[in-house]
Amino acid sequence: MVKYIGVVLALAALGLWSVGSLASKDGGQDVELRHALQRAPSVETQLITAVIEAKRVYSVGRNNMAKGAARTQRAKLICDNFKTTNATDWTGVIERVSTSEDGKGALALKIGDKLFLGTWNNRGSDIGDHTLIDAASKIFKVASSLKVGQLVRFSGSFVGSESDCFKESSVTLEASINQPQFIFRFSDLQAL
Repeated sequence: MVKYIGVVLALAALGLWSVGSLASKDGGQDVELRHALQRAPSVETQLITAVIEAKRVYSVGRNNMAKGAARTQRAKLICDNFKTTNATDWTGVIERVSTSEDGKGALALKIGDKLFLGTWNNRGSDIGDHTLIDAASKIFKVASSLKVGQLVRFSGSFVGSESDCFKESSVTLEASINQPQFIFRFSDLQAL
């Protein structure tokens, strides 16, 4: 666990990963977000580290087979380091707040440089995963009051996947590696 936190700190020092890149476009929350992520659960930093490592492996791959190995390695890192699909008191920035065609809430958060997690955004994709947020729920009410770029603390669970450990929604391998979007069921959400 300490190894992964060390990797994130080393990458940050080298400028390969920036906590500040998570802040709103006006840069007003840079310091606040940096402090929030320093207190983030170590499992959150382990997910960020797994994604960073996959991006590195993908970028140096000499062919599509070598690049494809990045996804398998990322899945192994995630599964090896997460004993559960639950996430408690993680920190992120609102990326998208919308509704599906049937009025349920769709939410996406940014937790790292081009690293997102959130619900599906439509009823068809959500069949079986049940990530869309019921309009009568407390989470829907909280999410409805938030704006893009706002810092939040959240809890919930990832949807499991055989190929990615945590289900990832990108259509292409390149997008899956370079800007992954993990599917997530929210159980708690609060503005910071």
